[in-house]
Amino acid sequence: MNKMAFLFATLSGLSTIIGYLLIYVRGQKEKIIASSLGLAIGVMIFVSLFDLLPGALSYFKLSFYSIFSYIFWILFFIIGVLISLTCNDFIKNNDNLYRVGLISLIILVIHNVPEGIITYLTTNLELKSGLLMMISISLHNIPEGITIAMPIYYSTNSKIKSFICVLVASLAEPLGALIAHLFISNNLSNMFCAIMYSTVAGLMTSVALQELLPEAKLYSKKYTYVFIAVGFGIIFISHLLL
Repeated sequence: MNKMAFLFATLSGLSTIIGYLLIYVRGQKEKIIASSLGLAIGVMIFVSLFDLLPGALSYFKLSFYSIFSYIFWILFFIIGVLISLTCNDFIKNNDNLYRVGLISLIILVIHNVPEGIITYLTTNLELKSGLLMMISISLHNIPEGITIAMPIYYSTNSKIKSFICVLVASLAEPLGALIAHLFISNNLSNMFCAIMYSTVAGLMTSVALQELLPEAKLYSKKYTYVFIAVGFGIIFISHLLL
């Protein structure tokens, strides 16, 4: 096993826990929830629309060189949306905020496993590229940690439950690295990357717009939209710096 590659995947996953720490911020509950969810929404939508989807289309074009690349691009995005909706149907809870936290947990575990795979394999091929990928993933994992931590904490008033849920999501990335080491060669297929990117983009976009956004607006529309813009800005600036 490439220890440095595994370390990068683990660190990028553990950055999710930084989002958990924000439950210790004191202030008006409604503003904190709306702000944190808004920030997560902005990050998830930006990453989906400007990172994952363009990347998926590029990989599909390498595989098909035709209109089929666009067909599969859209198809797997829709599959991601349907997976999100299926998770929503399975999770029934009277506390909508708690349900949002659980759905976010499931979706982000699905999202983080392929991230761990890609981080591990990229680092295997080139250390510098792996380092840049780790930094990029870590930056958007922090708001994703918020997406899980805040709803779980404010619905259960349990810091332990919130921490455990965030930890589970963070460990999905080293799990992905382990899977890469055991089962996947360094030559990661274009089709695998394309399918993963499109599907995860569908998952994250659906959760952001159908679960997080309506819930955040219940607490404060103003803070929700302001922090969506902040989330966009953070990831945009990080792209310029990297």
